[in-house]
Amino acid sequence: MTPQFLIRAAEPSDAPALQALFSLPEVYPQTSLMPYPDVALWQKKVADRAESWQSLVAEIDGELVGQVTLHPEAKIRRRHVASIGLAVHPAFSGRGIGRRLMTEAIMLCERWLNVQRIELIVYVNNEVAVALYQKLGFVIEGTLKGYGFGDGAYQDVYFMARCRWPDASSATPNHE
Repeated sequence: MTPQFLIRAAEPSDAPALQALFSLPEVYPQTSLMPYPDVALWQKKVADRAESWQSLVAEIDGELVGQVTLHPEAKIRRRHVASIGLAVHPAFSGRGIGRRLMTEAIMLCERWLNVQRIELIVYVNNEVAVALYQKLGFVIEGTLKGYGFGDGAYQDVYFMARCRWPDASSATPNHE
């Protein structure tokens, strides 16, 4: 039987567990972070979140096993947009944790923040994540070549988005 997991807001006391999650060799290459992140970085990130961004974590039996971070745009013309990032401990992959974290973040965007467009980037070699995002309504809008450098090579990413309006082109006014 798969253990139940709890979704909750990240707290400052989660910093050591977040540092451990993002130090895993299966996790940090899929982020823009450097290997061996400092726990002080995570203490600052969680403490600074305030109203500018949201972070949810998943835990099983008190162990942090995943995180989703939601960054609503502050610029006045992009306040309808938020970016999102996800990480799941590889030992707990395939248990629905990533899907649930993403679903909760999407719900926050659509029901509480009035976000119309959610954006993310994902490395093209992360096929499991790409498939999850597509199942949740994200579409690939483009490929950014050589977006990041890691593991001795330049890495490409997909730029993906989920829009609340039925046809994204309908959001563009007709200026005749």
